[in-house]
Amino acid sequence: MIKINTCPVCGNELFVEITNNPVGILKRSISNGTSLISATCFHPNSKDPLHYYGNFSDAKYPDVVLFDEFSINIGNKYVMFSNVYMENRSLIWSKEGSDSIGLPFIIEPDYPNLTSLKKKVRLSITFA
Repeated sequence: MIKINTCPVCGNELFVEITNNPVGILKRSISNGTSLISATCFHPNSKDPLHYYGNFSDAKYPDVVLFDEFSINIGNKYVMFSNVYMENRSLIWSKEGSDSIGLPFIIEPDYPNLTSLKKKVRLSITFA
């Protein structure tokens, strides 16, 4: 995936920082000491003030996203999605610390409103 500098959900500029400590999924795939560029959005003035979007790139190749994640509000709960581009798979979970569901493909969200993705998630929960 090509690096983006604005949040695909709200359109605001992403907060960018450099870190040398990979977190979560990235710990398995990237050695410690690798400089990563983290770009995130928690913009409180958007239509969905609790939305979240973040992506991570290797500082040596800043235009290529290794991993991104975002949350969507499906009524009374938020669902987190992660796309692990370097492993060509996605993860879904509903609360921090809970087990994730792995998918052997990349989720392609319909930014900015995520309407189609929300419908699919609600349908999946209904029949689960």
